[in-house]
This record gives sequence, structure tokens and C-alpha cells, in this order.
Amino acid sequence: MEYRNIDEAVEKVGGRFKFSVLIQKRIRELVRGAAPLVVVEGKFNPMEVALQEVLQDKVTFQDGGGLGEDILGLGAEKEKEKEEEAEG
Repeated sequence: MEYRNIDEAVEKVGGRFKFSVLIQKRIRELVRGAAPLVVVEGKFNPMEVALQEVLQDKVTFQDGGGLGEDILGLGAEKEKEKEEEAEG
């Protein structure tokens, strides 16, 4: 992981705090079984995957006013829709 990439991701998200929150939440999702939104080559490293997702604009930080709704990506939207369809 290169620091240049981290700095680029921090700028995309809008600051170090937002980047930290986004990365932590996305890593938690990946560890719990969420599908990566980028191609994974070699050994699966959740930190690398989450960073690449941010760099490729696959995951973004959206301030929804509540701590539970800050992370939203293309894959997260699809997963949420699938859960809603399955419930009712």
C-alpha cells in the first residue's frame, strides 16, 4: 500500500476523519462477507480492497445525518435492495 494512494483517497473522501470512518466501516462489511466491488488478485486483504474501492469511486462517504448511514457504495445499495426484497 502506497502513501500516495492513501493521500489521494483522503482527498476524494473529503478529509482524514471521513476516510477513517469509511475505511473502517467498509472493512467491517468485507470481513462479515460483503462481496468486494473491485477485482481481487492474490491474497485477500480487506484494507487493500477497501482502499481500492475508494480510489475507484465504488464506495463513497455520504453524510446521512446518522452514524449508521455514513457509508454507501454501489454494492451496498444493491445489497440493501436485496435484503428489502427478501423481507417483503
